[in-house]
Amino acid sequence: IGKGYSNPSFGYGGYCLPKDIKQLKSNFGRNNEKIFSSTIESNKYRKDFIAHKIASRKPRIIGVYRLVMKKDSDNFRDSSIIDIIETISTISPCKIIIYEPLLNESKFNGFHICKSFDKFTNKSDLIIANRIDKALDPFMDKVFTRDIYNEN
Repeated sequence: IGKGYSNPSFGYGGYCLPKDIKQLKSNFGRNNEKIFSSTIESNKYRKDFIAHKIASRKPRIIGVYRLVMKKDSDNFRDSSIIDIIETISTISPCKIIIYEPLLNESKFNGFHICKSFDKFTNKSDLIIANRIDKALDPFMDKVFTRDIYNEN
């Protein structure tokens, strides 16, 4: 498989794998239903665990660095980081801001979009990033990620 696929993230997301798991569950019915149900439940549990871990740090402002799931992607539909920020917003009084250059809007799901990277990094007490980017190197002391290889 290679280390690119072994690099953990906040959970699986996107529009293919979640849809495919549900379809497999439906196709195989009772035969293998437990493995597919467990996969879905495990992913939800992982995202909830990570959201609680982030919230436990009690930051005033959490910055979300990019909504995309992987480097060079331009798609964040159903990205796992969206579930993470939604959960944090229900369990923590912190403010959440997002840096996502692909968005032209001022808000995403009710969260403020910060257009300036400098303002984003200055305002954020904690930055969560599904994947590390060289732009974050000077701010690694306040970055929370699961990206262990820092390369994709």
